[in-house]
Amino acid sequence: MANRLMTRMCLMYGPPETHDDQAWFAEMDRLVKSYSDRELDRAADLVLRSHRGRGFPSVSEMLTACEDAREQFSPPPRIDPAYPEWSKARIAEADRLIQCDMGRAAARDGWISVLHSFVRENGRLPRTQGEIGHCKAVASKFDQSYRDCVLGNGGAVGQALERLGASMMERREELARIAFGETA
Repeated sequence: MANRLMTRMCLMYGPPETHDDQAWFAEMDRLVKSYSDRELDRAADLVLRSHRGRGFPSVSEMLTACEDAREQFSPPPRIDPAYPEWSKARIAEADRLIQCDMGRAAARDGWISVLHSFVRENGRLPRTQGEIGHCKAVASKFDQSYRDCVLGNGGAVGQALERLGASMMERREELARIAFGETA
């Protein structure tokens, strides 16, 4: 068992009932990989305190405990009034505005994250070819830098930069879904 939550659950409840142990544990590792050991330990505490059955806790129960543990360790983000572009209203407006032809093109071409940032900061879509070109150039520079990290050229902090880049790529995919009206 690779993660602390599964180790503790198996210690207390025995192994889960599944037809393919290796696949089940691999999927659980994938589902909880973004949580720290501290969060997984706290999640295990929460499950052990609240689980009412003799059998292995459900996946949903364990993932809910992971989210609850993360919330306990992470204070809610504060929006500094000096940065109004990070307000919920500005983010929601940017989500709305990228649901257009330009947003869908940006999603297809890989510059949707930069477009979303532009809209969030400016309260509008880019109006000129210069503004659009700048967005595309910033996205292209990110792509090249991320590729360099993935290829091992990130230096001493390469692994951390690669993880950050991967999370930014996930956000890009999420924004693409928003641009196509698949997610709100």
